[in-house]
Amino acid sequence: MSTAVILIFLLILALVPALLAEDSKKPESAPDKTKLSFPPAFLTDGAAWILKKLPSGTLHSSAVIREMSETEAKLLPWSKKESFEKKNLLMAATLIYSGLLLFLGLGIILCLLPRSQGPENGVLLREDEQGESQIVELEAQVGESTEDIIVTVSPRKYNQEEAKKLLDRTQDWLNEVIIGDNESLSAVSSALYFPSEYPGEKVSITWTPSDYNLIRQDGSLASAESAGDISLPADTSVEAVISYYEYCRRISWDITIADLPSELENSLSARLERELAAADERTAEEGDLILPSEIDGEKIIWKYPAQAGLPQLAVFSVCLIAAAILLRKEQLKKEGERRALSLRLSYPGFVNRMVLMLGAGMSSARCWEKIVSDYERDEISMRRDKYLYREMKYTLMRMRSGIPEIRAYREFGERPGMEDYGRICSLLIQLIRKGGGRMEVLMAKEAEKSEEERLLTARKLGETAGTKLIFPMIILLLVVLILVMVPALLAI
Repeated sequence: MSTAVILIFLLILALVPALLAEDSKKPESAPDKTKLSFPPAFLTDGAAWILKKLPSGTLHSSAVIREMSETEAKLLPWSKKESFEKKNLLMAATLIYSGLLLFLGLGIILCLLPRSQGPENGVLLREDEQGESQIVELEAQVGESTEDIIVTVSPRKYNQEEAKKLLDRTQDWLNEVIIGDNESLSAVSSALYFPSEYPGEKVSITWTPSDYNLIRQDGSLASAESAGDISLPADTSVEAVISYYEYCRRISWDITIADLPSELENSLSARLERELAAADERTAEEGDLILPSEIDGEKIIWKYPAQAGLPQLAVFSVCLIAAAILLRKEQLKKEGERRALSLRLSYPGFVNRMVLMLGAGMSSARCWEKIVSDYERDEISMRRDKYLYREMKYTLMRMRSGIPEIRAYREFGERPGMEDYGRICSLLIQLIRKGGGRMEVLMAKEAEKSEEERLLTARKLGETAGTKLIFPMIILLLVVLILVMVPALLAI
């Protein structure tokens, strides 16, 4: 079964939740097809169906989901935290589900795009003599039966006369290149060149030195330290077997070792550099640089960076899903920071208005209702203090629904997570329990303190703005320096 078939099967399985969710939906009025939604409804429905079938708490333990839900609950206090958890769980499940479908869909396209129609007239072209064997996947249809089959198409072979000429060319080439960087085989002092194949042909070459204490399998010379007590110059020989399929030829060379390199000169990096330099010199007049295939009897594997495929696509899909979730988390974090700053800046005005109306004889509940109604009439103030308005509106709704006034104030003081709101709510609670008198004095002091904190906050914001302007000022300074110095330098 091919990869494409497996991916199609998995895609069908992945679409089953969306189809089942669509069937289980209650019939409603016809949707407005002119409106586009993202993500599409079938993705959200499929993700919701999967969440219902998963064991309870599978995704609830995610710290990211919990943090996002807590932040949104602070931004919209009249909504329950559980509703945000469900929404964020559905969002995460939808992103994961969408990423899975994206991976499977793109994987099918990758598998199906480069597909030919089959051999023309039942003929498969062979590679030429220098080519490689081809592995071709074919589908044979015989009557009503269909069979998948793999065909190995070997390259064309030389005939006997052509093979003899090829071996002659290989022998002549070896006589030229075997000396490597040496002047001749009668005075060898550096590595010999032992190629394992004839470039561009299906010829393999096997080397056998007569004395491995002097010459190694890859043509490098043994180091003077490892050769032991050998007197130089030393005579030895090397034999090569040239093979082209069933045609073989043996060649031998007499060699005289004049000098042996030190251990440092015989290191792996040095030998690799010599091999690459020799390969570059041999193929300098050809269209291709043929890299050495082995060194010191071990195969060398040369690799390019892997091309994009299914593993890379899977990693990309996972990263895309994670980035979307983390981006949403970061957006909520910044919104939470804006909320905290807005509540801090709105606090002095809130306290002053409460003190003013309480001093005029209004009850705390009436003061609360009056501030909310003033915000609703003044759209500019409501936009400026929207987070304070939301908290106060929610608290007023709680009191109207039957929640005790003291409890509503206590919850209001806890939700912003600031000591300031906790203090004013404690004073309001004491005012309800004990009445006026000293409470009004304490609230007046709280108003003065809030004004001082407002000035301190404004000063900090000014310092922050000055810090942010440093980089643009440096850029402007560089522009000014260039405008001043360039004409002066040109005038010299």
